[in-house]
Formats: sequence, structure tokens, C-alpha cells
Amino acid sequence: MKNLVIHIGLPRTGTTFLQKNVFPNIENVHFLHRGVPSNIRNIVSYKVLEGKVNLVSDELYTINNFSSTNEVGPFVVADRIYKIFPDAKIILVIREKEDWKRSLYNQYLKSKPSYISFEEWESDILFDFDFKKYEIYLKKFFKEVLVLHYEDMKKEQKRFIKDLCNFIGCKVPEHTTGVINKSLSKRQLKFMRRVKNLEVPNCLKKFLAELLRHIFDII
Repeated sequence: MKNLVIHIGLPRTGTTFLQKNVFPNIENVHFLHRGVPSNIRNIVSYKVLEGKVNLVSDELYTINNFSSTNEVGPFVVADRIYKIFPDAKIILVIREKEDWKRSLYNQYLKSKPSYISFEEWESDILFDFDFKKYEIYLKKFFKEVLVLHYEDMKKEQKRFIKDLCNFIGCKVPEHTTGVINKSLSKRQLKFMRRVKNLEVPNCLKKFLAELLRHIFDII
């Protein structure tokens, strides 16, 4: 498939912001959100438009494969993408590693009914994942790979989006700024931890956690 751009992640690098505020607003680009990592061929089933760039964005091409129990890692997924779509252009956004890990952990606590420490959570995740090694691996196969940095998005959002659009081959769209899917503050995180340590049924903890998550997202 020609004219295909695949944004493969990483999660917690402004992905939701791009998926909601930027990609859908680009003229002459057909935004195919999302792909299906477990069956990459499913991209073919989307209504691909000839004469337009077709853009797929899904952070699960990477994050779904970090678990130490998952044998299908990001490198295997990259292989599968290349075998089916060798001409695809690849977009990868990375983030300072320790900050990224804390953000992933924060998101984990927001979505789960029970509480575990950062150390417990980290032990089940393959955080020996090497960003540079992954970038080199992608560039070994794909002719066009764009690697951007989350920190640049925060500092110079307009420049970040301009670089992104230049790579896709489109004009910079009008878009709303701001943070989507923001992390919990230390105070909110502490409060969430207390709720999840309550001696109540998991169903109630899950309800309370979801309620807090909603409240935290709007304040």
C-alpha cells in the first residue's frame, strides 16, 4: 500500500493529543485511527482512499508489547509491518526515559482498581527497551522514519507539528492546543493510592477510581 504513514507510538508522548487535535484536522489526509497490532493485515480492511495520504496511529504497536510475558515485542511488530507495508513511512515519538516510565506508571494507577508500588509495576515491564536501538532497527528497513521528541512538543508545539506535517507531506492544520490525558499530580496520586488501599470490594474501588479519574481530568 502506497501513501501510508504509520504513527507507532510511543504512548505517553502526546499521542492522544495528536490523535484528537491534529491528525483528524489535516486536509487531504485520510486518518485511519486505529490499527490493530495483533493483526496488522487489518489495516488493509480500512477504506483506503486513493490520491490521499492514509495515516494510521496506534501506540499499541509498541506499548502492548512491553510486558515481560508477551513474546511479541516491538521489534517483531516492526518486522510484520515491513513485510506487509515495506513502503510505509514511520513516525515515532520518544520521551526522556525516567519521565516516560513515571508517566506510564501514573496512567496505570488511573486505570486499575488496585494499587501496586512503582517497583512492583516496573519489575513486570521490559524497561531495558533501548530507544536508540529501536530507531536504528526501524531505519534499517524503512526508507523514511521520523523520530520526534515529546519534550520538543511541550516547548515548541508549533514547530513540532510543522516538522510532523512536513514529513507526512501536508499543510499544518488548525488545531486546539492544550493537554489531553494528563498525568496526576503528586497530591492526586497520593489520594488515588489511598482510595485503592481501602478495604472494600474491588468493584467499588474500581468505581471510585473511575470517578476520581474523571474528576482529575477536568480540574
